[in-house]
Amino acid sequence: MKYFFALGLISAFISSNAQSYTAVRNVSDDIIKLRPSAVQRADTNQLYFDDKGIALSYTQFNKLLISGQYVAKPAEDITNPRRISLKKLSPEAYEKLNNFIRDNTNIQNEQIATGKKLDISVLSPFFKAAKSPRQVLVQIYWYAGCKSCDESLSQLSAFVKELDNPKDLSFAIITTDDIALVNKKLKENPLPNTEVIGSGRTIADAYEITEFPAYIVSNKNQIIKYAVAGSSRLTVPDLKMAIKTALSE
Repeated sequence: MKYFFALGLISAFISSNAQSYTAVRNVSDDIIKLRPSAVQRADTNQLYFDDKGIALSYTQFNKLLISGQYVAKPAEDITNPRRISLKKLSPEAYEKLNNFIRDNTNIQNEQIATGKKLDISVLSPFFKAAKSPRQVLVQIYWYAGCKSCDESLSQLSAFVKELDNPKDLSFAIITTDDIALVNKKLKENPLPNTEVIGSGRTIADAYEITEFPAYIVSNKNQIIKYAVAGSSRLTVPDLKMAIKTALSE
């Protein structure tokens, strides 16, 4: 039975920026096998190749790997164990991997899950927009030092500009860090209709959010359309789609 080498793929779909560890379920051998100890690092003794046998630098190799369209496998020739090659996933396997990522990042608890009605009473004391009718609410659970959080803010800032800053879209950045630090980040990547909430632990505990970053989108009827903890290559694209869908409902 072949096992594809899991070089750095934890960071390819569940970011190492998350503050707590999320267990990862195994999937069939044609996709990937993960070990919780796997970490992403360059090995200067390693030889990297694409699926056509062309030599790659580690940076080139890693860029293709984290695209999600490839898996890495060790050399079949045991005399050359340092060789690692890419194998391109079939469309079916790629979709299966995407489903695997979503299954392992979706929030599913008694309080928060896609399709549930958001208990708005938890947010209302802290988030003014939660008291306003017919608002799409986006909760972003943020912490300092989270690179994926900064990247998502940058992408969301550009995305909201593309949407022409809709008035019925409001953001809550919920943190346990110094609010001034978040405001500094927002100056670099402004988000309109945004409130920064420093009582992050109170809200997170009430909603049973155990991982930062986390993203929750609820529509104008307070139905949760998107709820994810951790970070992956699918997080922001799926988040944007959820916001668009919620605004159109």
